[in-house]
Amino acid sequence: MSLFFGGGISGYSGYSGTSGYSGASGISGYSGVDGSAGTSGYSGISGYSGYSGTSGYSGTSGYSGIDGASGTSGYSGATGTSGYSGTSGYSGYSGNSIRYILYRCVAPTTDVAAATNVSGDIESPIVGTITEVNAWVDTAGVTGVTTIDINKNGTTILSTKITIDSAEKTSRTATTPPVISVSGLSAGDILTADVDGISTTAPKGLSIEVNVT
Repeated sequence: MSLFFGGGISGYSGYSGTSGYSGASGISGYSGVDGSAGTSGYSGISGYSGYSGTSGYSGTSGYSGIDGASGTSGYSGATGTSGYSGTSGYSGYSGNSIRYILYRCVAPTTDVAAATNVSGDIESPIVGTITEVNAWVDTAGVTGVTTIDINKNGTTILSTKITIDSAEKTSRTATTPPVISVSGLSAGDILTADVDGISTTAPKGLSIEVNVT
């Protein structure tokens, strides 16, 4: 319910009229030309860099430690025994040196008996001149002499035969030494020994020696 104070009742307000259309907007003015940019100011001068500080002195190096003493060297091992030297070979024959043909004709315990060619054939391996002949026995004969002849190719080479005196074992001590009448010797010559006579008590064993230069 409404309460009204005062005069009579007001009439109804009329409807508002429709608003008119807005006019077209005017053309915008051209923007003004931008002004030139101002010149930039100069940069200020940079300050000087500070001086580098002085480097500190290097510390003194410590002293090197004393070297330890060298250990004592071990004893050297004993020197090994030297091997024995080999036996030297026989020297070759020198020119004009004496060479020997030594030959056993009768075994040491066998009685020597008178016989032809008691030695068998002995072939000469050397060339030279016969300078000396000798004979010896293993057991001396007694009473009388033992006489030995040496032949070359079947012919005696002695004008005085080899003799071994009673109770002697070698012709080197004979009263009468042998005399050589044929001295030349060639390789391949055959030497033989004859027993021309024996002591009354026969000697045992017989060997001959022919020296050649």
